Order: sequence, then C-alpha cells, then structure tokens
Amino acid sequence: MQNVNRLVKAAQSGDNEAFIELIQGYEKVLYNTARRWIHNEEDIADIMQETILKAYEKVGTLRQPKYFNTWICKILINECNQYFRKEHKVLDLRTLPTTHEMDTSKLELEELLKELPAKYKMPLVLFYQFGYSLQELSEMLQEPLGTIKSRIHRAKQILKNANENSNKEKGGIRNEYF
Repeated sequence: MQNVNRLVKAAQSGDNEAFIELIQGYEKVLYNTARRWIHNEEDIADIMQETILKAYEKVGTLRQPKYFNTWICKILINECNQYFRKEHKVLDLRTLPTTHEMDTSKLELEELLKELPAKYKMPLVLFYQFGYSLQELSEMLQEPLGTIKSRIHRAKQILKNANENSNKEKGGIRNEYF
C-alpha cells in the first residue's frame, strides 16, 4: 500500500516511470475486470488503452493515492459502459470460463448469474469476486451505499430462490454459495 501511495505521488509529480510501474501492477486486475464484461480481445485492448490514457491524463486529480485501485477501476467501468452505449448492447456480466475449468456446482452458479439483471450482478461480482468494499462500490458505481447493500442482498435472494427452484428440478447447487 505504501508503495502504491509513493508511486501515485511520483506519477502526480510527472514521473512517467512511476505511472508505468503502477499500471503494470494493476494490468492484470484491469484485464480481468474488463474480461468479465467484454469478450472480444481487441475491444478489451481498446478499453484498457483508453482507461490507461485517461488515468495518465487525470492522475493529478486523484486526491487520495490510497484509492488508486478504486479510481482506475471506476475509469475502466466507465469505459466499458461507454463501449456498450456505443455498441447499443446491454451490459452482460458473463463470467463463464471454459467449462473444463469448473466443477458442476460452479457452472450451475454461473448459469444462475447469467440470468441475474446487470444492476444486481455488477455489485455482486465486484464485491465477492474482486473483493471491493461496499464503500468502494458505492464510489465506483456512483450509487448510495444503501443501494449497493440492497442490490447485493437482492441479488443473493434472487440466486437463492433460483437455486431452490433448480434443486427441486434437478438437484441444484450447494447452498455454500448463498
């Protein structure tokens, strides 16, 4: 954390090498986050390039270096949303890796997630899979903290109900995910 703070402060002072080091440290996180929404590698590369360019141009506006991760992910999410608006597509947080990488329970969970509306899926995935705090999600998604909490709660309820219906039909998934 101190290293990130130091690098952000150096980048804000015009140290290009510090900015490059910051981006290299977050490149995988940015790619994986973009990959959750965008499934075309060329589009992901374009979105990441735009994200990095905007971050470079605006790094001086970041008031608290400790929030660099939240800040750059917010830029990335905005770029993904802009991509979807431009393409007239609905945000779809498909999170399925190849089927041979997952066991049946996780595949069933992923199938349930695919059916979840995006306004519930986004905070749920960012909270549980990427480990963002509720406060960070509130800032990133520009929603009140209470809205974030209720959407995560509602998402879990929807998944739980869908799982219970699935259990009745074919066995469903283990409740450990809820």
